[in-house]
Amino acid sequence: MENFFKEMQGKNCFTFLPYDERILCHYTKIGEEMNVSVAEEEFRGLQSIGEVFERMFKDARVITVEEYLGFPKFDQPNALSQEQLKSEIIRINALLLANKIRIAQARTYPDQVFYSFLTQDLMGQELYDLRVNDMYCTFVYELIRPDIKTDISGTVEECLCMLFLLDWRFLNFCITDDFSIDRRSFTQNRRELHQQIKNEYEGWWPATFDLRFEWAGDEQKVIEARLKIDLEFQKTEVYKSVENINIRLEKDGRRWKLSAIEGLLISDLSS
Repeated sequence: MENFFKEMQGKNCFTFLPYDERILCHYTKIGEEMNVSVAEEEFRGLQSIGEVFERMFKDARVITVEEYLGFPKFDQPNALSQEQLKSEIIRINALLLANKIRIAQARTYPDQVFYSFLTQDLMGQELYDLRVNDMYCTFVYELIRPDIKTDISGTVEECLCMLFLLDWRFLNFCITDDFSIDRRSFTQNRRELHQQIKNEYEGWWPATFDLRFEWAGDEQKVIEARLKIDLEFQKTEVYKSVENINIRLEKDGRRWKLSAIEGLLISDLSS
């Protein structure tokens, strides 16, 4: 996957995310090398390109990955040795790429687990029956096989890192509309909170996260978590810990978002 993205550097890529709850994938059309002199023209053309893609997908048939690949046959994971598993994973990945299908994942999984995902979970996923030159379909492992600990930890780390970085342009992707910090509305007190976090944490960066929460199952819509952060000051190996941070997360569609943080700020904003 890393090599694929290296090959795409400098290319003109257009990504289309189907608005369909059944289809957990996105499509990327790879164009020619981007010419800086026509970049502005390319940008202006995105709207018309998007309309073309929408019409194309609207009329396409929806089928499973298994049918798209021609119903390939696979052995059961427990019937293969470790060496055979590795060889089969390489072969299946080559088959997927030959059919312009990519797998993205947040981390590396054991061979038996990943082989099971490729041959069972992935085969039942749906996609559009389209074959367009240089258009790749990408499935994300964690969207198909959700790992709640990885999902929640990643959301919390993403949010906290943006808070400490003091660049909040994309913070709305991981917080709810009524998000609060130490019981202060983020929307109503954004400027004051930004200044206080800067005063207390400028130069400090999260080094490790220790997040603990209870999980009752897929029906759970709210998570109450306890967090400890170890912070490092400007890569000096000078550390400090912030403990007993309480975090509340709420389910928003498929994604978890933070709705409240308590215990992050030490000083009183009004002082």
